[in-house]
Amino acid sequence: MNSETKAAPSHPSVMLGPFLGQVTTESIKVWLHLESVHEAVWVTLHPQSADQPSAASARLEFKAERLFTDCVELTGLRPDTRYFYKLWTNPALSLPLDLQGLEPGELQFRTLPADPAAQIDFVVMSCHNPTVAMADGFEGHAVWADLPQIISSDSNQNVRFALMVGDQVYADEWQAKILAEPSEQGRLALYLEVYRKFWSNIHYRRVLCRLPAMMIWDDHDITDGWGSELSSFVGDTAAFKPEWTNLFQAAFRTFSVMQASRNPAPLAQDPRDGLDFGFRVGPWGFIFLDLRTNRNVRLRRLLTPEQAFRIRQWVEANSAGMQTLFVVSPVVFSHGSPLLEEKTTRYWPFVMSLVDFVAKRTRWGKGLHTRFSKSVGDIRDDIADSWGSPENAAQADEMLGYLFDLQNDAEQPTSVIILSGDIHTSGYANIYSADPAHKVRASIPHITSSSVSYTPFNWLLEAIYRYASKTVELGHKKLFSSQVSHHFSSRSVAVLSLRPMRAEGDFQLKVKYYLEGYPEPQTLIFDLARSSHREDIAWVAQSKLFAPEFAPTSRIDVDAVLREKARTSTTPLNWRESIVDLMKLLDLDSSLGARKRLAQEWGYTGPLNGSAAMNVWLHQQIVAKFQQAGGTVPEAALPNGPRGTGEPA
Repeated sequence: MNSETKAAPSHPSVMLGPFLGQVTTESIKVWLHLESVHEAVWVTLHPQSADQPSAASARLEFKAERLFTDCVELTGLRPDTRYFYKLWTNPALSLPLDLQGLEPGELQFRTLPADPAAQIDFVVMSCHNPTVAMADGFEGHAVWADLPQIISSDSNQNVRFALMVGDQVYADEWQAKILAEPSEQGRLALYLEVYRKFWSNIHYRRVLCRLPAMMIWDDHDITDGWGSELSSFVGDTAAFKPEWTNLFQAAFRTFSVMQASRNPAPLAQDPRDGLDFGFRVGPWGFIFLDLRTNRNVRLRRLLTPEQAFRIRQWVEANSAGMQTLFVVSPVVFSHGSPLLEEKTTRYWPFVMSLVDFVAKRTRWGKGLHTRFSKSVGDIRDDIADSWGSPENAAQADEMLGYLFDLQNDAEQPTSVIILSGDIHTSGYANIYSADPAHKVRASIPHITSSSVSYTPFNWLLEAIYRYASKTVELGHKKLFSSQVSHHFSSRSVAVLSLRPMRAEGDFQLKVKYYLEGYPEPQTLIFDLARSSHREDIAWVAQSKLFAPEFAPTSRIDVDAVLREKARTSTTPLNWRESIVDLMKLLDLDSSLGARKRLAQEWGYTGPLNGSAAMNVWLHQQIVAKFQQAGGTVPEAALPNGPRGTGEPA
């Protein structure tokens, strides 16, 4: 009995896809999930037009052990060529598959160009959970609905693929059921239910049937906070409870066939050791970091030493001719001030309890609770998961040290750009190294694209984070820091464009953020050959920048600067002796309250009462910090010089 005459199943036909995976100059991966009367489907490729004869074909088979999913790679294609593809239900290629809402003309793609100097554009996105934003008129898929016109516009005609950098599904709501499910098949069925819920929308399918995509997982592809959720561990040990191990194994098996099968082969011989992978597009290298397979907060581990070794091996093997390495990290290196995030972690349970209390006791509280859960929720695990958290500081030192070493290799320097998602707010930061060995190329751009459909991070909280986090230290060694430049609290996608410049071998990176509801993108431009320097501006009014790692490379005559500033002041200021006048000269708040706060912050051990002793101590500290930061000051003003006078409280 062939597939056309077999009796129909008792359940309706279920199809996800067709979706495209890795694309090269000569190949494409085609993926399909289909549970129906058809045990197999045939795919054919047609160059330039759907009416052209088939140039390649393959068979997709749908078996229960692979969750009714298959992915095939078709090879022998021509570079920089548009192909249309068709799906058939019989080997004679006479019965087309019902595409369940897609139009046949939407099934197309374009291979990569063979010219290494050709312009390449690609999309970066993360965090697909439309269920929390269903009121956008597209069942949470408003950004997906706009993506076809974005990638088909004249300015984006060179978009060839997408990088999906984590949280392609959200399995959180299924966690309790999966933990309670005794059978492996039952757990797999529940995860399959997750994918069917998040990937069935026509707007989602309309994009990924024509845009080749490669992807890596993050916590929500498993469950919220995987590897950081303390309730998943046995007591105070680093071992996971059996039911949580079963949950992870089911998530891993499902991810392997639903997502990883579309990627290049993993670096590990056994994918269970890590799903990291890499690929080249001309002079551009891409390395995806798997930060969930071996995530364990109790071991302070994002990835294993074996994973790091394989990543270095791949980079070394692909270093010839590689101008820039894009490092895809599902979690960010830096988002907020460590002090702010530590306090947030400590007090967030009280915030959540307060929201719950209001929700139960007021008429409007339920709506507040819903909005809070959708746009903020419990962010403690997100803080613990970033490279910037104290638990991950040692590994942040190792990874950033390696990446800056790549940029500063004397024989073959390779530019590095970090791509990330996760935090539900898109934007751009710079990561800096204060290591003298990295002084030639001391900064790395950090580009974040999040979220494509999840409710964005609350704009007010984001503003507070930005105000409190002008610079953020990273790692234990105090060598690395981050400075956030732009963040957008909107659902969005980013289009990155690698464009050749007039100088031979020089390229420009253009980043366009398409924010939901905005008619024009927000645009950033980088010169990849000359944008990795560090300026070290010594803003004397910010005590945070007195730290040695922010010291300027040449000494500044602070005395001359302050004399000139005092000369132009409308009020006579005795700044050499008076702390109040010195703070006024520096445009700082000189009130008693401000002086008390500054003295407390800098470690004054006497009474915080505005006494002459406190004021003299503060004056000495400011002058000393000028000197430590690389400024020259008059000997009379040094801490061991003449003592300043006290000011009245």
